[in-house]
Amino acid sequence: MATPGDRRGALRFRIHTSKEKTMKAMRQHPGVIKIMLLLISSTLIACASPQDQVAEAALTGDAAALESLLVEGKSQINTPVRIDTKKFRCYGQRMLTPLQAAACVGREQSVTRLIRAKASLDLPTPNGQTALSLAVSNDHARVAQVLLEAGARPDHQDAYGNTALMAAVKKDNREMVDLLLKHGASVDLKNRSGNTALMVCADAAIAAKLVGLGARLDEANQSGETALHAAAQDGNVEMIQFLLERGAHPGLKDTKGMTALMKARAKGRDDAVVPLERASRKLFEQALAAADSAARQKKFDKAMLLYAAALEKAGDLGGDTEKKLRLKIIHYAKSAGRHKALPEKAREHMVRSSYMLKQGSDIPGVEREMREVVRIAPWWVEGYYNLGFVQASLNMFDEAISNLKIFIDASPRDAKAQTAQNKIYEIKLTKEEHDRVAGMQGQWVDASGNRYQLTVSGSQIAVMGSGKFFKLKNTNRMLDGSVEGQSYRGSYGCQVPGQVHPVQGTIDANAQHMTLEYMWTRYETRYHCVNMMGVRSTCCLLCDKVCDSVNIVGTSSVTLHLTRGAATSTSTNTPTSRPMMRRGRTVP
Repeated sequence: MATPGDRRGALRFRIHTSKEKTMKAMRQHPGVIKIMLLLISSTLIACASPQDQVAEAALTGDAAALESLLVEGKSQINTPVRIDTKKFRCYGQRMLTPLQAAACVGREQSVTRLIRAKASLDLPTPNGQTALSLAVSNDHARVAQVLLEAGARPDHQDAYGNTALMAAVKKDNREMVDLLLKHGASVDLKNRSGNTALMVCADAAIAAKLVGLGARLDEANQSGETALHAAAQDGNVEMIQFLLERGAHPGLKDTKGMTALMKARAKGRDDAVVPLERASRKLFEQALAAADSAARQKKFDKAMLLYAAALEKAGDLGGDTEKKLRLKIIHYAKSAGRHKALPEKAREHMVRSSYMLKQGSDIPGVEREMREVVRIAPWWVEGYYNLGFVQASLNMFDEAISNLKIFIDASPRDAKAQTAQNKIYEIKLTKEEHDRVAGMQGQWVDASGNRYQLTVSGSQIAVMGSGKFFKLKNTNRMLDGSVEGQSYRGSYGCQVPGQVHPVQGTIDANAQHMTLEYMWTRYETRYHCVNMMGVRSTCCLLCDKVCDSVNIVGTSSVTLHLTRGAATSTSTNTPTSRPMMRRGRTVP
């Protein structure tokens, strides 16, 4: 008599044999298989809804099927249906009307027939795109023309505020841009980021058409960036030259205070820097000439306003251009006997900075107020001295040195000139130390070869590795902070609690070695056994071990030696086992 195991084996054999026979039949009769697949496909299509059938016919360009379905009037042609994105290249779209689907894949004949059937031209997709914007985004110019001639709105904006013209401009599609402009597309519309078509343009020939139709050169987006900023950031020299020739202002700043030239430098776009620097220097020289003219005419107030405008432009040029101009302004004010005069607005900022400094709670705010003083009254020598000292306390090394040097050069015989020079020496030494610590960022290892990742942000140092996270503050290579261990699931499903302890440590003079000292608690997990019924019992082969408790074994002092970027370390990692406490209590 056959056992259950025998019957299961026989069943598996029959299934395996059946599969082999099927595969053999498919190899021997491929034609039959194709016919079967066609029949299945036809059956599925026949079972599809009228809307699905219309969309399928429009997507495949099956004119006869589409005509038949539309004549029968079975379909709601403006009802979206799910599109097979793997089969039809219409990326990012899932639910489309037949017209949107046909426009997306470029089926001109299908689009024309659907328009005759009164399909809605400007019906948006879930993300706000119309049939026209889908055609433009996928470079189907003939379809776009059919839609525009039928009355599709060229200025429809999608959910992000983008227009069909912006899409064509982004793709450098000159033919599509011409088509849209011919049908009245606006060059001034902005998307949700505040960008116009000109701001997203990378083709100077297209830009010329946009500007010729009134696109504003210096229009800014929500970040304060103009078309020139965008071109500078991309290093697009052709666009930069075109925009400058047409009169774009090179000195405009975005919301972060960056000009186009600054952006080009920040991105390392050396080719873009050249024309921008030339334009900025020309602008500076014009402003300086106007200020000098007013100074010669002894029109102090007017001259100072013009010199202040020139200073704004000098900061863009780099080098010592700005420093020379500040010294020139100071000497002119001295010659006019006005070097100690402070406008009321500058005096207000000075009083504010003094008050904030006494409070000692917002040193960055003090620096901002003092900067405003020398911006409004660039001839006030004392302001550079005060500003330099505050910037030094904020580790603004280069700015501090620059301002203290202006003070020294402007007043070499002042009693505080030597103090300023001594401060410069201190700042340079501090900067060297700061640069060494900043260079510590990267991988460190302990004596056992365990790796730690170290990051630096000013005086703050973070170290992560071996399940621990150290948050440290560096003060003259002395470290102070905390170490944290996350809670984790230990043996027998026990949840071992997290822990936080204070840390102290040092960094060696070359910033190659670091020593950290802290306490660390060790735990043990205890369990009991349960049988197959979930009842507590003595342990057996089929029993499960279930967490009973997590207990503190002891807390020890740990000395951790880390070495920078080495595979192994010659220093020793000495977790000194000096139990500080031993408790029998259970930690929940």
